[in-house]
Amino acid sequence: MVMTTYPVLWARWAFFLCLTAAVTGLSMPIFAYLHHRFPARRPATERTVLREGLWVGLYVGILAWLQLGRVLTPLSAFFPAVALIFLEALLLFNEQHRKSP
Repeated sequence: MVMTTYPVLWARWAFFLCLTAAVTGLSMPIFAYLHHRFPARRPATERTVLREGLWVGLYVGILAWLQLGRVLTPLSAFFPAVALIFLEALLLFNEQHRKSP
């Protein structure tokens, strides 16, 4: 798809969709293993593992989009990572306190 398709709009969106889905699917078992290997007070749900996989897929899609526009720099890769990590930390914090008895 990357080498044989003209760079029209629908092909770019299909590439980003496929890239995000592939990276999400590949990263979910890694997060499931990490949650199993380093357990917290409460076990992680499937929803948490899916959400973390989606964050990684979204991050890789953002990096690919920035690289396509030739604006990817170490700084522009760092700030979305920090923002997504901060957002996930807030969501995990909220989950832990919502489930507390």
